[in-house]
Amino acid sequence: MCDIEAKGTEALCTGLQMNENLKSLILKGNKIGRQGGILLSATLQVNNSLAELDMSDTDQTNESLIALTTVLLDNTSIKKLNVSNPRLNSEQEETTIHFSKMLHVNYGLTELHLSKHDMRDFGATQLAESLKDNKTLLYLNLSCNKISEDGAKAFANLLKLNTPLRKLSFCSKQDWQ
Repeated sequence: MCDIEAKGTEALCTGLQMNENLKSLILKGNKIGRQGGILLSATLQVNNSLAELDMSDTDQTNESLIALTTVLLDNTSIKKLNVSNPRLNSEQEETTIHFSKMLHVNYGLTELHLSKHDMRDFGATQLAESLKDNKTLLYLNLSCNKISEDGAKAFANLLKLNTPLRKLSFCSKQDWQ
């Protein structure tokens, strides 16, 4: 595992602002934290070539994830996004609500990983509602969350609409790798 933190992320972001060739950036496991996440979000305002971003296990916070979803309201170049296992400090599901709003208008994203977000039925219902009009998301990973019957019912109603969604994961903690 690499040991990139916020300062290393800042250097990467400086390079990404002018780069038009890099398509995939995988930072999984590096502790870039809130500051690194916000820097990457700012970079995505000018970089429209990156198609895959893996920020799982990078100590993202409510603030950095909200910044990312705000940028993704307009940036549709990101096709695959993994923000699993963040360090959220609230049980109000603010980040899930922001992801829902983003999915309602972002028609570029095809794969989204929101594992280990402590998402509950309310957040799952918000996501399912936002996906009713989304024409591009094919894979949604909601593994290791706290979704129960009501959240499952919201997705059952979504599936009845024959949306483009092709893969939906609700794996439990013991099944998730």
